[in-house]
Amino acid sequence: MTCGLSACADVSGARDAKSAETEQSIEAAQPDETEQSTETAQSDETEQSPEAAQSVETQQSTETAQSATAEQSPETAQPVETEARDLTESELRDWSEFLSQVDCYGFLMSAYDTPLDADLGQVFYNGAGVGEYPTEEMTADFLEETGLEEVYTDITFVPYDAANEILQRRTGYTLEHFKLAGNDIPMTYLPQYAGYFQMAGDTNIMIVECVSGRRNSAGSIVLESREKSWFDEPDEDDDFTSTFETTLRPDAQGRGMVFDRNVITGGWLSWAFDEDEME
Repeated sequence: MTCGLSACADVSGARDAKSAETEQSIEAAQPDETEQSTETAQSDETEQSPEAAQSVETQQSTETAQSATAEQSPETAQPVETEARDLTESELRDWSEFLSQVDCYGFLMSAYDTPLDADLGQVFYNGAGVGEYPTEEMTADFLEETGLEEVYTDITFVPYDAANEILQRRTGYTLEHFKLAGNDIPMTYLPQYAGYFQMAGDTNIMIVECVSGRRNSAGSIVLESREKSWFDEPDEDDDFTSTFETTLRPDAQGRGMVFDRNVITGGWLSWAFDEDEME
């Protein structure tokens, strides 16, 4: 094929221009593609890298542990110590908050030398944080079982599994351990609902204040506490305010500090016990 010089020059110029345009287009696309590929690879590598995954897992584990410690402190966040010492003011405040929890203060409202003898009626009187309002059907079955005509006060339902979890966490023993020791929750148990029912008032709520405490060399803690007065200026000589000496020990299963012993040293709760039982 032949062409004039002018035509060939035009064609050649067009081809050169198109070639240059193509090269520029390819070169322009390559950096983006390379950058995208690198970023994608880095992203994939970050997501799939064992080190990155381990880092994320470690961070999540640390955050989880910190959250659990914050929620369960101070009973599960005890440092390992071998020397006996008095507790600090800050520690006493933490233990005051701990003993004032709804699943804890019930363990102060009876005297025992082993938690298996604690009064579970006091522990679960206010539901221990796991009490529920029963349905109308459940309430009807409760009334039929007890022979009562109506519910005269608030009624609480405590599931067996929830009660078992509370006892394990706070004493290290299961509900079955308590039953084998002849100690059961003194409420109406209905097997069809696998739980306990009780009518109760809005009493037995207690705020506790630790006034002193000591950690012994074995890791146990002995707390001297009292029922905190609802008045702004409590009477220090008030014989009505109950006082306690409570011992907590490290749980053998590593669940933290659990109730071990409680002595009611004075106040209205002591009136329910003989003097011999408090010694």
